[in-house]
Amino acid sequence: MKNLIIILIICFSLSSKAQTLFKENGKYGLKIKDKVICEAQFDSVMVNKSLEDSVMVVYRYPEQAWGIFTLDGEVVFPFSPLEIEPFSNGLAKVASWHFRTEKTTDNSLGDQFLLNENFSKSQLYPMGPTYKYHFIDNKGKRINEGVSYYYAEIFNNGASVVADMDSVGNWKSSLINTEGKRIGDPNINFLTYAGDGLFIFLKDQKVGYTNSYGEIIIPNKFLDAKPFNSNGLALVTIPVETKRQKASFSTYEDGKKNYYKLDLNPQYNYVATLDSINSEYIITFCKMGMINKKGLYVLKPEFDFIDFHQTDAIPTARVRLGDNYGVVNSEGKLLLPPIYQEINYIHHPEENYIFRKEDRYGLMNANGKILLDTLYSRIDQISYAPNIYYKVTINDKLGLVNANGEWMLKPEFSSINKFSDRDKIFIISKDDKAGLVSINGKILISPEFKYLEDFKNNLIKANKNDKYGLFNLKGDIILPFEYDEISYDEQSIFPAIVAKKKINEIVVSKSYKLDVDITSVE
Repeated sequence: MKNLIIILIICFSLSSKAQTLFKENGKYGLKIKDKVICEAQFDSVMVNKSLEDSVMVVYRYPEQAWGIFTLDGEVVFPFSPLEIEPFSNGLAKVASWHFRTEKTTDNSLGDQFLLNENFSKSQLYPMGPTYKYHFIDNKGKRINEGVSYYYAEIFNNGASVVADMDSVGNWKSSLINTEGKRIGDPNINFLTYAGDGLFIFLKDQKVGYTNSYGEIIIPNKFLDAKPFNSNGLALVTIPVETKRQKASFSTYEDGKKNYYKLDLNPQYNYVATLDSINSEYIITFCKMGMINKKGLYVLKPEFDFIDFHQTDAIPTARVRLGDNYGVVNSEGKLLLPPIYQEINYIHHPEENYIFRKEDRYGLMNANGKILLDTLYSRIDQISYAPNIYYKVTINDKLGLVNANGEWMLKPEFSSINKFSDRDKIFIISKDDKAGLVSINGKILISPEFKYLEDFKNNLIKANKNDKYGLFNLKGDIILPFEYDEISYDEQSIFPAIVAKKKINEIVVSKSYKLDVDITSVE
């Protein structure tokens, strides 16, 4: 049999030790209570934990086959091309290919349905091959036999959001229980699970929240609403003003198609709808805030934008009010008021906010602690996680601080930059001379060279008094500074360093075996 790669997603409680991964002749297999489920003929086997403890879901690649087994190794659902997700609330979502020849342009759920990140355009307007979903229990039995959906979420708190299309191509999303029965008001559309047993719903182009029985908990009064974070708060968007603006009519460069263009400051938060009959845009200007699970505002809806991450890994976010920025935490508390002209977006919890007020910069970590006050003429992040450093400028001199705001190099240099693609070395210059410094602020090579270049095998090519030489990363001289040219010859039988210099107008070339390799810097 050809070599295969197998990935197993096994759902069981931490207390279960029935499964065993084993290896034979460099290949992996799986046993359950000494019963071989997968022979040792796969390149890798991975086990994933789950809260469900009655069955395990096995996925293998490249066969694209899924199966379900009990913890005793009995087959519940034999391997097949049907994609099976891990169990939740006793049910697993199963996906199978479905071919559609019709196409819909219906937007009966409104723009808000499109804005929700849980639905993609391809899911809203499918044509041709696509997935349809249904659910099975831990015995492999399908609930609601014969019914499948174009969109389905895993079950949470005993309910799932599903969406399908009627015979004329209109979309309808619903809430179903674990028996597959639709629950809640049939006249509203459910969008997604919002956490803590709540679901976001849409009615009359406004969104609100229901419980897992479909009962309305927070009325539909928002243009947009997000799931609740770990502090029980959610971002919401409300309408504040509606205006009409004449649409400018433009033609694509090929001259074949026309389109309407909206000229509006991108700083605004708005939703625009085209009235093609009157060639006008209907513009609804919006504000954002944060509510608790009772629907009460914790952060008033007065901001043009709040850009929290999709997870709670970064507990703070930028807010924007007009042209100014601030920072709010996940509890709805303003850490920096919106009085700053610039605040960067951070991508990692170890990164810091660089904020600017007028012509001065400061530094604050992702938890809201001020590391550097707004005293500096510039702050730039020059390396990324896990080794994050910032170049800080004051009085035309540059220094280096780490992610905790601690000075690694005092501001006394004319430039500081990463040295090539290395994360642990920086090139510094002082009085137009270059040197190297390590990640802990230790001077490796004093700034006394005209030129520095990352060479081969952790060697540094340098120019001093218009002559070239080589250093290692400890600052030891490998080749003295007496050459007019140093290069690396990788075409020869034995790759070597080639050093050339003139002696009495004659170019003398020497080759040196490349056997120096110092790979670490403290």
